[in-house]
Amino acid sequence: MSGPIDDLAQSVRGDLNWLRTQNLAELDESGLREMSGRLRRLLIEGTMMRYRKSTGLRGEPRITFHPLDGNDDRQTFSQSGGIERGGVKVGSVSVFNEALSPEEIKARYEAGKDGPPTLELPLSRWLTSPCLRVEEVVITPRDIIKYVANKLGGVHFDERRDPSKEAGYLALDRARSLRLLDLDAVYGQLTAIGQQLLAAPDVAAIA
Repeated sequence: MSGPIDDLAQSVRGDLNWLRTQNLAELDESGLREMSGRLRRLLIEGTMMRYRKSTGLRGEPRITFHPLDGNDDRQTFSQSGGIERGGVKVGSVSVFNEALSPEEIKARYEAGKDGPPTLELPLSRWLTSPCLRVEEVVITPRDIIKYVANKLGGVHFDERRDPSKEAGYLALDRARSLRLLDLDAVYGQLTAIGQQLLAAPDVAAIA
């Protein structure tokens, strides 16, 4: 008879194996909604970390990602990116409320010509690090996963938004008007989140 630990192991392995067998670079919105539910279980409900602890592993997996370029007050939108899709990798995206000078354009090009910077953080800090900024609202990977899973139908569909409590979700609604390759900005960033998680050696080692 299976017990709680066996059930936990099967849940975590099942979710990770699903992610590994999908081509995340080609998933459509339906597949990405499915992925959000699995990411919610693994990362928000914490099944992956509970399973790691049950096997005697200590510490957190470390995730490598592109930090958000959002230090300019003229930016109305910024996205850390990192998505690989259709053979193309997008580092970061920024939208400004005014034209940049030739000198500023050159400086940004020089800073990024060798590729966008990367940062490595423990899982819990990665989940709460900025990955999108919509006007003044900062969005994290945790926010993206919960939004797609709880609002867009990954687990639940809920068209209600409470302006007093869900400013992040309202900002994500607005972000969906922007495109990242063939996806809107939210699904594009969700793709990057899944790819960054699977690329972590400590996650790859979970069998």
